[in-house]
Amino acid sequence: MTQYSEAYRIVQEYWENPATKKHWRNPINLIKEMNWNILGYDDNSFFSPKGEAYSTYKSGENFIMCRMNIPQTRISYNIHHEVGHIVGGHPLRFDDIIYKSCKNKAKKKLEVEATIIGRNIFLPAPILKKLIYVIGKNNLIKYLQYAYNLSKEYVKARIGNLKTDLNNIKFPENFFEDDFQIELDNAMHYLYYNDCYCYGINLREIEMC
Repeated sequence: MTQYSEAYRIVQEYWENPATKKHWRNPINLIKEMNWNILGYDDNSFFSPKGEAYSTYKSGENFIMCRMNIPQTRISYNIHHEVGHIVGGHPLRFDDIIYKSCKNKAKKKLEVEATIIGRNIFLPAPILKKLIYVIGKNNLIKYLQYAYNLSKEYVKARIGNLKTDLNNIKFPENFFEDDFQIELDNAMHYLYYNDCYCYGINLREIEMC
């Protein structure tokens, strides 16, 4: 068993939530559906920590805080990651702010768990595997960058972990059949016309501090 088996178990259970199946393409919609809070900040905000993003649990509520004066591809990754923390129950269990820059060994494990959970919610491995088979890895990388406003580095890293994730998460057959067809149609449109429907993070939906 992987040392991150708990993270994979949590992902599997989370996909049983209808809200995940409905909103995985739009992280902000998923956050709102789960009654979590997301707030943005920049250097002019009354609350402006040095870090790019963090998640916390205060007064019975989950909060994601994101720095907004950085590239949108970075914001997208940060939100994927912080959702991973919340789904993993990290802020609730450890009752403090979890920074990505923390050096504590135990917390470093939480960072890996958050990354595993985040990528498997917002970039589900079974769909990506089938898309690679149909359109090829390089085309998939370009499509995900465009349609989800993600960095090339993040997409390549996510694809690099497909085998590990697929070995640790087992979904029912045809669980992603409809979602795969939506993604394939959108990807083919992108490949033919260099344009397609864009999902991912809409920055206008994030309220500033």
